[in-house]
Formats: sequence, structure tokens, C-alpha cells
Amino acid sequence: MSSIRWHWSLGARKLPATPEHVRIAGVLRRGFEAEAENQNLGAKAAGSPVYLPGWARQVHPRSRHHEQMPGLSEEDVDPDPISQFLSWYEYAPCDAVALVTASPQALPSGRMVLLKGVDKSGFVFFTNYGSPKARDLAANPRAALLFFWPPDRQVRVSGWVAEVGRAESERYWRTRPRPSQLSAWASRQSEVIESRTVLEERIVELGSRFPDEVPCPPFWGGYRLIPTSVEFWHHREDRLHDRLLYERTQEGWALKRLSP
Repeated sequence: MSSIRWHWSLGARKLPATPEHVRIAGVLRRGFEAEAENQNLGAKAAGSPVYLPGWARQVHPRSRHHEQMPGLSEEDVDPDPISQFLSWYEYAPCDAVALVTASPQALPSGRMVLLKGVDKSGFVFFTNYGSPKARDLAANPRAALLFFWPPDRQVRVSGWVAEVGRAESERYWRTRPRPSQLSAWASRQSEVIESRTVLEERIVELGSRFPDEVPCPPFWGGYRLIPTSVEFWHHREDRLHDRLLYERTQEGWALKRLSP
């Protein structure tokens, strides 16, 4: 798989320099050019991120080579956790990931979201800025991600979270199908509603309001989780599972083995 290169919009936090290795979540690179042309996304200048909608994913027939892996050893993994993640993510069956946040009172809350980008700067997802998860992150900007790819792989990521730049959110927004764009406008996420009819009526109203291009809502956008630790878990039949933990230090990433 070839890779492209971009510099993420860094939002409020200072992050490392331009990443050297990038993968667009949900899209295998070999199908990128054709799909971009089909969706009239146009040619992008080098260094410019392009997001493709989830339904455009070029799904690779899932390799099962890792199911025959005898284990996970320190000698076999990449010294960089993002590169190691990408090597596993290539065979992931989907983009879903559990996102866990906590309120100012330390009450945890988890839900599934879709991973929409990953590179050296972090893991990107998009949501309504008025949602419970967004309120958690505004008060407590730390979170965790949990990927589980049956039958034998897990990845746990913890770190700080910051909003992505507005331009980055709008670039991704333009790749979403029109029904998904209208739904983002119609849904006041997690608020109580009388019935589904209320949402359907909003969609009709919004369709008339935006007959052509649907703008990105000011209350909607992306977040980037900037990892401070990444753990890779690999199943073993004897239950002595392999757990390798990367922790960020001033010198780079330190690799440790954990007891199962």
C-alpha cells in the first residue's frame, strides 16, 4: 500500500512536525484515485488531505494471516506505534472504535464512533459539538479508544484530545453523502424527541433550505486524539496473551511488555 503525506491542522495544541507516514482511515490507497475521480473530488495538491466517505471504502478481502501468528514479539513490531497500528489496521474489517470520555465528576461514558483519519499526529473522528462526548471533552480533554478486531486483536489508545481546524472539518464534510449531511443538521444529538417523525420533518425542511450544497454546520466538526500510550494485544490459546505497550517519553516511544 502506498501512502500520501499531509500536515494536519493542529488546532489548539502544538504537535510534532509534518508526519512522514499517513493512511486515510477506511480507504485502501490503491482505490483512492479512481474513487476520487468517480466522486468528482478533483485532483488534490500534494500535501492536502482528502477524506472519502465510508461507503466508498475499497474493502480488502480480510487476510487471516494474523490468526496463525504464534504471538507478538518485541522483535517483530515497529518501533513507532502509529506505524504498527497501520500495519494491523490494513486488515481491520471496519472503522468502528469505542471512544471513552469522562465528565468533570469522573463519570465514564463510552460509545462507538468511526475512525476517519490516522497519522503521526493522532486519531481523528467527527461529531456534533453539542453532544455529551463533546461536553465531556470540553471539560476533560482526555479520552481513550479501544479497537477490537475478532478473533485475536485489540488496540488501546489513550491521550489528549483537541478539536481539528475548521478547514479540515469542512474538507471531510464535503465527502459525506447529502443524506448524511442533512442528518447532521437535523439531529440535536442525544436530546429527547417526541418521535422519529420530528427528525423526518426536519430533513424535509432542511432539504428545501439547502437545495444544492449543504454547508458544514458550525456545531459539527472533528477531534484528534493525540496518543500518549498505545497498547497492542494479541490472543493466545493458552490465555497467556501478548500485550505490548508503547508510552510516549521526551526521547520518543518506550516499548514495554505487560503481563496478561
